[in-house]
Amino acid sequence: MTRREVEKTVTAWSKRHGLRVTDVYRDTFFYVDVVDDVGGQYEISICSESDLIKVRVWNHQKKSCGFIPVDLTDLERILELSYSRIMKWMKQSNATRIFAA
Repeated sequence: MTRREVEKTVTAWSKRHGLRVTDVYRDTFFYVDVVDDVGGQYEISICSESDLIKVRVWNHQKKSCGFIPVDLTDLERILELSYSRIMKWMKQSNATRIFAA
């Protein structure tokens, strides 16, 4: 697994959802920030250090679901699950639209 493969997967996935990688820290942490139309703020964090990839979904109003380890082959599926979690939180707050931060 290379950092480039992780970046390629995360970038392609975020574009499909109209989102973008908002920050890259030390070439190992990738962040996708999302806001909704009622002020909710969410984040999907991807950490790729050595041979380990970890994904975390975060609701700034509530809390993190914690980091979960994933393989590169499973990264896109876990990103989809993280996005689904954000959509669930968004609906609970009566939001109707999301935006890339």
